Amino acid sequence: MEKNVPAEYIMLSDLIEMELSIPDYQRPYKWKEKNIVQLLDDIWDSQHKGKEKYRIGTVILHNNYSKLDIVDGQQRLVTITLILNYLGEKGMRLLNEEFPHADSIYNIRNNDARVKEWFSSFNDVQKSKFKEYLLTSCEFVKIELDDISEAFQLFDSQNARGKALEPYDLLKAFHLREMESNTSEERLNCVVEWEKAANVGLLNNLAKYIYRIRKWAKGENAGSFKKDDIDEFKGMNLNKYKNYPYLRLYMLNDALVKQHSNDSMYESFGLKVQFPFQLTQMIINGKRFFEYVAFYSDLYAKLFTDNNSEFYSFYKKHCLYKLCNRTGDTYVREMYEASALHYIDKFGEGEINFAEISKIFYKWAYTLRLMQNRVSYSSIDKYIRENENIFKRINGAYYPKDLLKLQLPQPQPIKKEIPEVQEVFTCNN
Repeated sequence: MEKNVPAEYIMLSDLIEMELSIPDYQRPYKWKEKNIVQLLDDIWDSQHKGKEKYRIGTVILHNNYSKLDIVDGQQRLVTITLILNYLGEKGMRLLNEEFPHADSIYNIRNNDARVKEWFSSFNDVQKSKFKEYLLTSCEFVKIELDDISEAFQLFDSQNARGKALEPYDLLKAFHLREMESNTSEERLNCVVEWEKAANVGLLNNLAKYIYRIRKWAKGENAGSFKKDDIDEFKGMNLNKYKNYPYLRLYMLNDALVKQHSNDSMYESFGLKVQFPFQLTQMIINGKRFFEYVAFYSDLYAKLFTDNNSEFYSFYKKHCLYKLCNRTGDTYVREMYEASALHYIDKFGEGEINFAEISKIFYKWAYTLRLMQNRVSYSSIDKYIRENENIFKRINGAYYPKDLLKLQLPQPQPIKKEIPEVQEVFTCNN
């Protein structure tokens, strides 16, 4: 435990009497039946062996005025509440909590039924003894902090020593902390949309495309997106640094979007006022970060799933060929997708036919696939570093026509025969 951290042991009977609250930034309740059965089995085993104490885990609490927000330990505390509720314990604060996530409600219902099933072989005396052991012999390590930032930092460090948190979880926590001036409803909406995106895999775009484009555009390597890399998505809080001249453009855009986002005139024309994001821009902490990630997830989906576009027809034929899911082919395809996404984000589809200019990006990317039997991820970084870095070129270009002057490497000799790819190089298109 860190030095000067106010940690203490607390009996479950004392803990459940505290004004515990689940804050809106928390993730859904995700424990499954196997988790709850494992906890019940462990407690029963400890009781059966006559152990005086059983430590359930650690709970980190933020002293938020009249309530104690659960920063870490939600899964176990909700589960314990379900167990005690079945055993007849009344007046627990967490019983009054509302769970906005559909996943939470589903898991609570399932686990509640599983608790009843687990106790089905117990008589009343056994249930009473189990409840007594749970309340008077089971304990938590309680850490209570007044500073929310310290609570999150401790949460991060505690989890870093155990099961590693996903970078997405750490980013969510960081940017929610930056939303001090936003309403609870706004924070909750960010959490709900973030979790929806996580559940359907959309947050993978953060690692596959947004992170890589930002790194490659600066001439840097872009390996796997890990928790050590999340500083790439920590920027500036516009509410805290209003005197910096370079932030004025961002603050002006931010103010205009806030002013017009609920304007009925725009709504009547079906227009949506959005912040003018750019992939390589400085990250704006808080709500704008969540919007930034959502914006590029939507742009990716539109670009690579629009069956009616000329670009998608080309993409489907020459990128989604029969063996396109081999490891090397996947790496190259993702590099090509990133270049197309970067271009369309900066210049749109108007001035130069996007389907045509994207073929230049295709030849640039798939030259690597044709020239090597095996393509590793390190090959991708090396290829970008040692050849024409298309991401730096897009980033530095003023006009789309600047990219027509790219010096493309030649796929010689060809070591990997892929007819669908080679066709693009041999046709006059």
